[in-house]
Amino acid sequence: MVQKIPVDAPDDPRLRPFVGARRHRGSGTALLEGRRVIARAAAADVSVSAVLATEAHAEALAPHLAPDTPLYVATHAILARTAGFRFHRGCLALAQVPAATPFDPAVADAIEGPVCAPVGLADPSNVGAILRTAYVLGFRAVLLDPRGADPFDPRAIRASAGCVFALRRFTAPRVDLALLKLARRGARVVAAETGGTPLSRVSRRPAPAVLAVGGEDRGLPSALVRGVETVEIPTAAADVSFNVHAAFAIVAHAFFGDVPVVA
Repeated sequence: MVQKIPVDAPDDPRLRPFVGARRHRGSGTALLEGRRVIARAAAADVSVSAVLATEAHAEALAPHLAPDTPLYVATHAILARTAGFRFHRGCLALAQVPAATPFDPAVADAIEGPVCAPVGLADPSNVGAILRTAYVLGFRAVLLDPRGADPFDPRAIRASAGCVFALRRFTAPRVDLALLKLARRGARVVAAETGGTPLSRVSRRPAPAVLAVGGEDRGLPSALVRGVETVEIPTAAADVSFNVHAAFAIVAHAFFGDVPVVA
């Protein structure tokens, strides 16, 4: 059982790793906020290097942590001061960012379930929300775009409810080219894009191997749009479209909404 370590001052040197830990891409460390996110990361065998929590949250988290994990217990005021931002969740953790696997079209054949591909998204919260929806609907992998928002930005982790750790993570230098190569191999790659086939007229089977959405402003690269199957969500407004996460959720549910209900 992990041992709790009381901390009585915000300048305790043991808390220095948490100070200003809102991760910069490439640092190798992610800041986790909230009990559910920390527990989900631990369940996915992510290396949680330290936890800072109030007494109540420490009690709840202890069973989820490896026995040698430092579990610092402090007041909420110390947590807020250490975090350096408005904080209401009662616990923080530092974790090692798990490496993504280089994507190869041949690897896709071994992936169970569909893959989501957020291409060129700039907003970490949109990326996180898409990953959460993908996981809920049975997706088990994500193809990450290194040119888009960081999926391990605290905003992305929070919006994903920790589901970023539950999905298999792949990456490619050019996600659009990887998807085109996959489509040429015969995989069904579907992209949500204005001007595509209306969603109500699209065949649901065979289920897509990949569902892609494009950046908030520019959408998907034109070569990708020409090379894969595109679907459009009909709307009643001509001058505004769905948020990219809403678009992903609608299209994903249309294809995969018949998942079994988990009691």
